[in-house]
Amino acid sequence: MSTVEQVRASLIERIRTLEDRRILDAVLRILGLSSAGAGVVNLSSEQKGMLQMSEDDITHSRLVSQEELDRLDREWLGK
Repeated sequence: MSTVEQVRASLIERIRTLEDRRILDAVLRILGLSSAGAGVVNLSSEQKGMLQMSEDDITHSRLVSQEELDRLDREWLGK
């Protein structure tokens, strides 16, 4: 039995014996998160707006290089 199979079997056995609803709910949430990793991300209207503003900036060549951004940061911080 491979390590993954051993871990899986151990988890299944421990889950079978659990009686604490909170722990079971937490395990269910964790498993849901791991399977949802490649799923759809729901964005707020504010996030969608920020992404649209970024797309507009790119379309209209309103870009700043990383070096320029670093320089502006140092200037703003007074360094």
